[in-house]
Amino acid sequence: MNDTTKRYTERFIQNFNTAKKVFKLDGNYAAVSYAAFLLTSNAVITEERLREAKKEVSRQSAGFINIKNTLAKEVAAAAVAESTDLEYAAQKINEIYDSLKKITPGADFYGVPASVIYKNVNSVEYDSIVERVRTIYKGLKKKHPFLTSYEDIIACTLMAMSGKRTEEVVEDCEDCFSFLKDKYFINNNAQTVACILSIFPGTPTEKCKKSATAEKALKNAKVSLGDRALASVAAVSMIVKEEDLNTLITDVTEISEELKSVRGLGNMGVGKNFRNLISLSIAAAAYSEAEAINIGGVAASSVVSTMFAQQLTMIVCMASSVSMATVAASSSSN
Repeated sequence: MNDTTKRYTERFIQNFNTAKKVFKLDGNYAAVSYAAFLLTSNAVITEERLREAKKEVSRQSAGFINIKNTLAKEVAAAAVAESTDLEYAAQKINEIYDSLKKITPGADFYGVPASVIYKNVNSVEYDSIVERVRTIYKGLKKKHPFLTSYEDIIACTLMAMSGKRTEEVVEDCEDCFSFLKDKYFINNNAQTVACILSIFPGTPTEKCKKSATAEKALKNAKVSLGDRALASVAAVSMIVKEEDLNTLITDVTEISEELKSVRGLGNMGVGKNFRNLISLSIAAAAYSEAEAINIGGVAASSVVSTMFAQQLTMIVCMASSVSMATVAASSSSN
């Protein structure tokens, strides 16, 4: 593990531990999504500042469906905490969130893309980016009405920020999907990967082959991640050179071993697969900084941290849903 990777690992652990103190009732997964969103941030966020950010996000939230009541609130708090003006940041993120949730129902995740847009887009372009998200989502929905859902909004956000024309990025996504649909048993997985690959330059064939190579390398190295990580692996395959994959995998193994000793990140905490996904995000973010790669004006490191914040947030939501269903079943049987 080189100095850059070690620095990223230590930063993640520090942010994770801070979030656990502030969001005590939300569990380890929520703390992970907070720390993942801050992977590429150099801001030193104290426990006190995060508490202030949390309060501001809540204060600016309005209506029955809002960020403070979703499992993406930790990500929103991260974006607010690293801002110089907490009130302004919370207000704008909530405004963007309100605009995004009008595109399609399913607003539990929208605190993530709202925070991404706030962090990476000039304020005068917020509305135009949201409109691009809407157009891209409609383009995907038209081509795949049964596959496209609210879960694709974060990918649509990245596609909207890619710098490509909306028609171009949707067409690129469709070309990648055509190549991938026979590779994955579940077409949803094919579309998820296709959306991420469409952000990057290159032909659909080249990109799909690179993604397959990265998946195979991780599988051969016995780095288990789970199906929910396919989009993140696709992003990594576009950022990491093929000849550097083995080095990256070595880093992932070493990082995972270090994280294993952190309370909440061990096998009895988030588990091995989830910890490996965290480790992959850290290694890829460190790599993208060292290589200074850019994607049409959007820093690769931002894409990496965003992708992993999305993946981890979605897993948090799924884990919470399972937990609530279990509690409900238990209550009904009593």
